[in-house]
Amino acid sequence: MYCIFHYNAHKAPLPIQLIIYILIGTAAALFNLLAFLILYSLGLKVVMSAPIAFIAAAIINYFLCLAVLFRHKAKWKSSTEVIVYIAVVLAVAVLDLMITKSLLNMNIAPASAKAVATAITFILNFMGRRFFVFPEPSSGPWQPQKER
Repeated sequence: MYCIFHYNAHKAPLPIQLIIYILIGTAAALFNLLAFLILYSLGLKVVMSAPIAFIAAAIINYFLCLAVLFRHKAKWKSSTEVIVYIAVVLAVAVLDLMITKSLLNMNIAPASAKAVATAITFILNFMGRRFFVFPEPSSGPWQPQKER
């Protein structure tokens, strides 16, 4: 399965890429939630624990995306790709923090607040990676091979 995804997923239609990203994003989201809960329970304020957890999960997400879904240097050289990735991560991290903080201020449990923020920012993460960090032109609809 790994080889099928690694060598083909970057050219798959958008809905299939989204399905694959759901697996990658879920792994990163679970790490994000666990890291946030640990940091928050240790007394770190939400303005520190949420971004630290989010950025740590984004690093995991980056490497999983490269291993399974997207092509390294699809549009940018390595350093530019990392800068674009960091810009997308920071933009979404700010939104994640704002949502988490707002929900905590409404007396929502920390785990629920972070889970909701993660769910809301999930699609922005995918879109940022697919259209800004690792953009590739679509190869069109998948077609069966023609027999010769």
